[in-house]
Amino acid sequence: MLIPVLGRLLAPLLKLLCALLIKGNELFVALPWTFIRVVSPSLIFMVCYYLVFWFLSQDRPLGMRYPLLWCCGLVIAALALGIFAPVINNDLYVVFLDVGQGDCVYIRTPDEKHVLIDGGGKHSSGYSGTFDVGEDVVVPFLLKNGVWCLDLVVMSHAHDDHIEGLISVLDSIPVRAFMEYPPGEYSENYARLKELVAKNGIRNIYAYEGLSYRVGEDVWLDVMYPPKEPGKVQTYFSRGDNNRSLLLLLRCKGTSVLFTGDMEADVEKYLAPEWNYCVDVLKVAHHGSNTSSTDEWLEALNPQLAVIQVGKNNFGHPHPHVLQRLEERGVLVLRNDHHGAVTASYRNGRWCVRAMDSELLNIED
Repeated sequence: MLIPVLGRLLAPLLKLLCALLIKGNELFVALPWTFIRVVSPSLIFMVCYYLVFWFLSQDRPLGMRYPLLWCCGLVIAALALGIFAPVINNDLYVVFLDVGQGDCVYIRTPDEKHVLIDGGGKHSSGYSGTFDVGEDVVVPFLLKNGVWCLDLVVMSHAHDDHIEGLISVLDSIPVRAFMEYPPGEYSENYARLKELVAKNGIRNIYAYEGLSYRVGEDVWLDVMYPPKEPGKVQTYFSRGDNNRSLLLLLRCKGTSVLFTGDMEADVEKYLAPEWNYCVDVLKVAHHGSNTSSTDEWLEALNPQLAVIQVGKNNFGHPHPHVLQRLEERGVLVLRNDHHGAVTASYRNGRWCVRAMDSELLNIED
């Protein structure tokens, strides 16, 4: 009988102590510089790291042990500084992240420049939980892949399913430059994004048709649309920010990838007659909506691989007619809701494509 009585007396005290502990943790976490984010070390780094301890544990003459130790230490330092990175990995690397019903693409150039196009958005329509696609998906992905600084972040257009995740990215990882086209509609998320750009001293690039941005050695990001004067978009094309999407052509060593944002059919019909660029990989516009990906546009592009960034709660995307048009042209179609994240790497004239749930696929350039 004594134990239940003591339990009833002590339980409120324990509850109070736990509440104080949790509150104390919350207060400390809210303070600046109480924690730091670190990137995941590479396999080569870890091998060299443990080699140091192995040499230390060996019973060797001093004259032999310490030169080897110093050599390993120098290798670790070089890897940490990224000196060997371009030698170890010279692929163009493009990842279409699975961020649900939204867009997010990570690009790593052969000379280790890092680019992020969009950052995804809300978990799903009507979702009221604490899930943050930037904090919970995009930032962990970048850190896991050793990205401690982004050379360029691009906002294709100012819709929440493209920019909401960028807020956590800019708040967590150093960014050198931010590229955008002036939106027609200003949102709370766009305002927060611009505040972070100004606060962090990030170079703000206003992109328009004709701009060619050098991402890295032999890697260019060409802005194919919209025109320099925003008024032309409103005059000639449907209203809304979809047709203010940046149309970006990534060129690298004879191959190309086209990023379309949510661009719609009237812009495609405007661009298609004069289009004369080869496209190997296409990010399908507007999550595969039937408002985009017209016959004329796909005929002009003639892609080999098409990636559709769409979530399981997909608002009817992609449209069956879009899938049919791609299939009729023999285009390999991968989509985030079926295949998870899609990774495409380019080396020696060949694309190697891997999805989370499928085997490695090779596509000749």
